[in-house]
Amino acid sequence: MYLRCLSVRVAGDTQTGYLVALAFDLLPAGLAEAAARRLAELVESAGPALLTGFLGVALAAPVLDDHGRADLAHALLRRDEVPSWRFPLRHGATTIWERWDGWTPGTGFRAPSMNSFNHYALGSIGEWLYRGVAGLDQAPDSTGYRKLRIRPRPGGLRHASAHHESVRGTVRVTWERQGDRIALRVQVPPGATADVYVPTADPGSVRESGLVPSADDRHITVIATASDHVVHRVSSGSYRFTAALPPVDRPAGPPGAQPPLSLTPSRHTSGSATKRSFARSYEEDTP
Repeated sequence: MYLRCLSVRVAGDTQTGYLVALAFDLLPAGLAEAAARRLAELVESAGPALLTGFLGVALAAPVLDDHGRADLAHALLRRDEVPSWRFPLRHGATTIWERWDGWTPGTGFRAPSMNSFNHYALGSIGEWLYRGVAGLDQAPDSTGYRKLRIRPRPGGLRHASAHHESVRGTVRVTWERQGDRIALRVQVPPGATADVYVPTADPGSVRESGLVPSADDRHITVIATASDHVVHRVSSGSYRFTAALPPVDRPAGPPGAQPPLSLTPSRHTSGSATKRSFARSYEEDTP
């Protein structure tokens, strides 16, 4: 690694290199911010898209989010070309593939030696869908969900929900956009507390069950205010927060109608045999 003109380069200058260094706090003091900027540059210049393997893909959204780029994590979720999670969905997938390009219209199926259509690794984005998008998490010093951290990142999405059956009981988070406001429902189990980050740029717009949170209410306490959220500490119970949130346009659908993917390749086209393509595959074995 070297420092030049207030920039940081990790050996190899790859997305995964920066993701690992940032996720596991491997950088010298004071260099994390510059490394996160370089990571964002690499992701943006690629599409925005990921150019990682199994190790990097699990870290991408959480690390970007931790360093103030939840917007870029959401951009990766919205992408629908290879490499992306939405590309298989566009073509009828109901499971997570081992490879981003396990099947494409241009290349067909990849070599079967490494081409599972039911594989966990790329599905590791699921952790951030729970902890980031839905916002269901616990404080860094918490065990057994004693101290919850509820911090949804709506991005351009319209709604999300998640729940967890903890040792203390059910933890549940549900949010949805309602015009120019967000409605956030939180269920905190007995014996637990929660810091609820209500996403809004207008602290005065926050309501709980239709009322302005009172300073005299010992069950709800405002503990922090920032440019894009207000943090309320709450005790066990069920809560419904609402607050002003700018509306978003409904995302456009994928370009053109795409036929659903069949996992049984066609062996004949117009009466002639068609060889399945493994072009540009890392495996060159004969099917």
